[in-house]
Amino acid sequence: KKKWGQHPFTLGLWVGNKVTPGSTEQSHRAVQNARNGQRMTSATPAQLATCPWCGAAIREGSDIHVSTAEGRTAICCGDSLQQCEFSHGKRPHGLPVVVVDEEIYRRPPSMLIGTVDKFAMLAWREGARTLFGRAERECPRHGLLWPGSDCTGNHHAKGGLPATHCETVVALRPPDLIIQDEFHLISGPLGTMVGLYETAVDELSTWDYDGKPIRPKVIASSATVRKAEA
Repeated sequence: KKKWGQHPFTLGLWVGNKVTPGSTEQSHRAVQNARNGQRMTSATPAQLATCPWCGAAIREGSDIHVSTAEGRTAICCGDSLQQCEFSHGKRPHGLPVVVVDEEIYRRPPSMLIGTVDKFAMLAWREGARTLFGRAERECPRHGLLWPGSDCTGNHHAKGGLPATHCETVVALRPPDLIIQDEFHLISGPLGTMVGLYETAVDELSTWDYDGKPIRPKVIASSATVRKAEA
């Protein structure tokens, strides 16, 4: 079954909000400003310069479509002939890429690329719980819900969108694999702080199978090894 009615596999980018938008509304404003030639902030959903499928250019002002009603930002191929499988004419949801924080929480991607500073968001953003499968309710229009969410899951038909009712969902599996690159950068005070969060991440990623706790596999990589001989 395809997740969220669009792709069986999705890729997410979870980085600082000076790079990518934190909400669909911010994503909408960034695209509108780009179309008006008035870039107001560096945060933009335009994180791909070309389509990875066919190589056509992706233009921020014309190939990124934001639906605030659905809470979705679609990054589409800019193929002028609309022949690419990921052009807006063939696939309105565009490429299987999610770059807006709020949309990542609503529709957790299959694979998530992030930076360690985003770990701090676990203590401040209730929606981040869905990244570890902590979700029991879903809005057919907007995606997963969490306590305190501004969406109830119940909507009247509007703007061509059908009426919806909140649905109960089976808890998702938490991450199975965590790859930590540039491991040598995490040292000193930063390493201590990251270690505290990683303990929480490890616990949140552990799930139960027949009474046995299954922890995620963690792989650390680094091209710089200090005191290699020792």
